[in-house]
Amino acid sequence: MSKKSADGNQRSRLNASGLPVFLLILAVPLVVLFWRSFDPDYVHFSNDGPLGALMSTRAQVPESLFGSWADLNSYGSRDIGTTPNITFVLLWLLGPVGFSKFYVPITLLFVGGCAWLFARQLGLGSLATLIGLAAALNADFVGTSCWGVGSQTICFGLNYLALALIISPHSMSSWLRYSLAGFAVGLGVMEGFDNGALFSLFTGTFVLVHSMLKDGPVAKRVVSGVAQLAIVAICAGFIAAAALATLVGTQIKGVAGTAQDVESKAARWSFATQYSITKKEALGMVVPGLFGFRHDTPGGGEYWARSGSDPSWDEFVDSGGQKGQPRGAFRAGAGSTYAGIVVVLLAFYGLVQSFRKRDGPLTKEERRFVWFWAGVVLVAVLLMFGRFAPFYQFFYALPFVSTIRNPAKFLHVAEWSLIIASAYGLKALSVTGFNGMVINSSALMAHWKSWWSKAAKFDRRWIIGSVLGLVLVALTWLVLASSRDALERHIVGLTNLQYAGMGLQADQTVATESAAANARNSIRQAGRTFLFLVPAVALVAVTLSGYFRGSRAKLGVALFVALVAADMVTINRPWVVFVNWKVKYESNPVIEFLRERPYEHRVAIFPLDRFVDFRRVPPELRPLGQLFSTFAQIYGIEWTQHLFQFYNIQSLDIIQEPRVAQDKAAFESAMTSAPPFRRWELSNTRYLLGLSAFVESLNQQLDVGKGRFRIAQRFDLAMKTGVDQSVPQSEQITTVINTNGQLAVIDFGGALPRAKLYSQWRVSTNDPAALQTWVKAIQPVVPPDWGAALAAQNQTDLATLHELAQKDFDPTQTVLLAEPLAAAPGTNQNPGEVRFESYAPKRIVLSAKVDAPAVLLLNDKYDPSWKVLVDGQHAKLLRCNFIMRGVQLMPGEHRIEFRFAPPVTGLYVSLCALLVGVVMLVCLAVGARKGD
Repeated sequence: MSKKSADGNQRSRLNASGLPVFLLILAVPLVVLFWRSFDPDYVHFSNDGPLGALMSTRAQVPESLFGSWADLNSYGSRDIGTTPNITFVLLWLLGPVGFSKFYVPITLLFVGGCAWLFARQLGLGSLATLIGLAAALNADFVGTSCWGVGSQTICFGLNYLALALIISPHSMSSWLRYSLAGFAVGLGVMEGFDNGALFSLFTGTFVLVHSMLKDGPVAKRVVSGVAQLAIVAICAGFIAAAALATLVGTQIKGVAGTAQDVESKAARWSFATQYSITKKEALGMVVPGLFGFRHDTPGGGEYWARSGSDPSWDEFVDSGGQKGQPRGAFRAGAGSTYAGIVVVLLAFYGLVQSFRKRDGPLTKEERRFVWFWAGVVLVAVLLMFGRFAPFYQFFYALPFVSTIRNPAKFLHVAEWSLIIASAYGLKALSVTGFNGMVINSSALMAHWKSWWSKAAKFDRRWIIGSVLGLVLVALTWLVLASSRDALERHIVGLTNLQYAGMGLQADQTVATESAAANARNSIRQAGRTFLFLVPAVALVAVTLSGYFRGSRAKLGVALFVALVAADMVTINRPWVVFVNWKVKYESNPVIEFLRERPYEHRVAIFPLDRFVDFRRVPPELRPLGQLFSTFAQIYGIEWTQHLFQFYNIQSLDIIQEPRVAQDKAAFESAMTSAPPFRRWELSNTRYLLGLSAFVESLNQQLDVGKGRFRIAQRFDLAMKTGVDQSVPQSEQITTVINTNGQLAVIDFGGALPRAKLYSQWRVSTNDPAALQTWVKAIQPVVPPDWGAALAAQNQTDLATLHELAQKDFDPTQTVLLAEPLAAAPGTNQNPGEVRFESYAPKRIVLSAKVDAPAVLLLNDKYDPSWKVLVDGQHAKLLRCNFIMRGVQLMPGEHRIEFRFAPPVTGLYVSLCALLVGVVMLVCLAVGARKGD
């Protein structure tokens, strides 16, 4: 049987001809999915990269390339920022609105193009279109991009590109190809960060395997493989220098719980494995939406399984609510797992063919590659189970793996490698069914009868096995449909457990109706799988018969492409969500009030549940609890994540913080034993959003004798006018000023100013034994990572934290320093005044008139990358009140500038590597042109 490639003589060069045509073909289904991107009023929804965040001052490019300071949440923190990668270029060129519109389809075009290029180097010719389309429309890749992390999808594509360079038969020096492959892997790290690091492990392993499977002496193959891997690793590290420096500085160094001792890793296990995929959900790779899609999918498509739950729910759910005390999220989901019927079928076909030692369509080397990629799929699937299977613990034991969150990230590896395996399966099918001379030019049925009468034993067995597989799938569908009542009860049970774990009671009517819709959707999706599997099996069978050889080859390719497009486009629709950004980011009176000089105060929602149990208040006050609950949801969903970012309003509340800095964890731990308002005092949280009826109670119960809480503005919630009712309810609600409003912006007069001069300062001291007793008393009520961070502090820092938490400490009179100053503090006289000259997230300019030696406290988080200049001269940056920053000033008038200037050596190394990579790419292109 001929093993001639579908590319023929084009296999002698790096084959990229036809890429523009493929991209045009791919653009058709992408336009079908993302047509609304062309509407000026709409942008694509993004959970992790919303338009509001892109519009914030701290996210502006190219400035964010040189370090980013997240000033809009908590006390401020060093942020990942941007790196010189593809995403950065797109954001710079398109701007925030254009980026929000077109970034997702661009990432899918990219991953599809890279997968197509890999398939071309494999020798698939026009059939590479099928692999490129399958990658671009892969539901995991689409869901990942749509969720707001399209940079990860670009990372997947870059690793396809690296593989294409590795397997390419290009006649130019292999060191050039392997160097470019290394640059692709490194650029993938800059896009995907820890995802890029995971992918680099598998791509690097393939480099060794690719060398070892060639013919020749073993020693030569080993040496060659190690040398090639070294080239890839060095070039990857070279170009990823900026990302690696950022990763270490923001994700590992100084982060609570990232220590590599046994205790720290054990304490971090629950956090690190939250997003584990249950074993049952692996079925979602062949049955789309078996457990639902997004939580807001209409028609019963809401996610109802258990992935993404905090591990504390495991015991609670498994015991039927009898054991354990759950916390955190329950069934948050982990995206889509669907790979596509055609992809799975082709991958299985290639695996079966790989076991044919004689007369098979795959070469000995290709058969081994199939085994390798099948092994990668298996390993990735086992690891993505995380805490739901025993395998991830062995990976977790490796150095620094505990700093990587979410075993579900191995789902990406599984899907990525499954598409590669399907490419080998497609190649095996093409050798049999597309290449060679036409056997019979008659009609399909006549051709089939003629072929079947003399078909090879393997081909007959494949057809018979395929039919039996269809029967098995149909029977499974029928069994699932007959078990509908049990499935509904199971879903209702999960809902009841979810509410019980939160101390609530589910509405049984709503729960039952929702469960019925979910069950119908699951059964419908199982039936859908059967209905798409039938034409997929038929197409493979007809191709195997040789019907698509010769002039019918284009028809065969077109039918495969159409089937993949029909399958994947329809199933990806739940992940494609557009929002009217002009409506979503419309301001309101409260936002207008808070955005006035927002850098001089922070905002927080009042933690009403800590002070009021509405189950015990008089009945007439209970509606207030419901009102506040509604507002709290809007605040947490729309205000902090979107409006505050869009209008640069600084909030004490956290949006997303998977990795808490060690000093912040220690500070927050200490605040658990402090007076309830101390955190607001120290953090410049002047405005609290809460119920107006409780302001007087705050003064009487929390702030006795001081009365520092007052109403700054009353308001009520109201519906926006002229808004499409199809948008989420949280986006339909605005605020109106009302002198009798039940909600209020509460002005807390006890909050420290953002910038303040002190004539009194000192370094705290305390008895070590007393401090350790205090630490032990706090640890049981804080997360393990926080308690460990608190215990790790030195005696001076512990003493500072202890004093800050004491009721009799007056933060308006004294500032606590981490180390003593040469100058002695003065008297209690007024040290002077300070005001803002200008404010930007990474550059703050103040002017001060100082009447006595003083410490200027700036209530923003301390970081050694902040530099301070006084009258143009560098001064020592002080760590004040444990977590804030400041500077010492002598009497006189001064101009003080705080400037965030993290090291940028890694950035310049990456830029240099990019330049080298461009030169190499030009050399490769010139060499390819000469080879034509």
